[in-house]
Amino acid sequence: MPLYQGYDGSSSSSSSSSNPKEYRKLKSLRESLKIKPLDVEQYAARRKMTKNQEKWNALTMIPPSLYCLYFLVSQAWIQTNLVVQAQREYEEYSSHRPPARLFARMSNTFGSNSNNNSDSNGFETLDIPGVAGVVNRWVGDSHSGCLANPESSSSISSSHHWGWVAIPPLTVLALILGTCLHMPFSFIYHWTFAHKLHGKARINHWSRRMDQAMIHFASACFSYGTSGNVTYFLVAALFNLDSALRLLFSKHHRPRTNQMRILIAMIAYLWPILRRGDMDHFSLLFFILALGGWFFSKYPIGGWSHAAFHVVVSFITPVLINVAMELPSSQPQLKLAAQCSVLLNPTPVA
Repeated sequence: MPLYQGYDGSSSSSSSSSNPKEYRKLKSLRESLKIKPLDVEQYAARRKMTKNQEKWNALTMIPPSLYCLYFLVSQAWIQTNLVVQAQREYEEYSSHRPPARLFARMSNTFGSNSNNNSDSNGFETLDIPGVAGVVNRWVGDSHSGCLANPESSSSISSSHHWGWVAIPPLTVLALILGTCLHMPFSFIYHWTFAHKLHGKARINHWSRRMDQAMIHFASACFSYGTSGNVTYFLVAALFNLDSALRLLFSKHHRPRTNQMRILIAMIAYLWPILRRGDMDHFSLLFFILALGGWFFSKYPIGGWSHAAFHVVVSFITPVLINVAMELPSSQPQLKLAAQCSVLLNPTPVA
């Protein structure tokens, strides 16, 4: 059957005989537009690394998770300027009032419908809506949202047992969760299996599939961390879930398709930053990912390029956490943490 049928019923073959030059040009154009199937064996051979190089690929996955754990355990997410502000409020209003009355003010106003109000009896009124407010009430004190009740002296020690005075912003927790849960699967693939397998066996191995599936899990978490929007997160999560399931259960691994889907997942968590006009963070993230992508695709230093790719891309972790910390949806939780920190550990402002 002819590829093109004219209005008069004649096929393109007749026109090709009348104008062979144009026909050859069109044929050449069609051939150039065709996407040639990727030779998986060739693709795997270009990325073959020594055992030592694969070990370094695994080790370079650890630093971002260590940074995340340090950021949480050290309570670096509790901003000093907010603590200073809360301490000043505490000193101003507690000169003739016991801490219990200040706590009562927090208890009465936490989760109320009034925003950014205050009176002469305590801290600024906080409204933590949605999922964040529910989590604070469920995990923390039912009235204040702190992880300990400032009215109870015994609860102060329990606060230190937790390590936090309040729940960190959920956007920050989402970023940290995605980073830390992806790391073990990537580590297992590079440390244990990648140097033992060759060709299609390595590309199709369950450990590589899990590594890339967890990239999609991390990307879904990142989409919430950079947007703070549950609806946007659910849309991104559906795409990433579909991509992960295809990776895990498809019979044949398609590297080019998988890379395109990972690229789309990355765009999904970068888009909210660009949409808000946060060009400083967006430009920095774009530069880091572009440089990492160059190491990943071009392999400029041979088998060490993948480890270099991991090192470069690891710098997106602190940048993304900064993005999440600056989101408007994170501010009530940060302010609450500062207030809880002052109530549980009242110290003079330096």
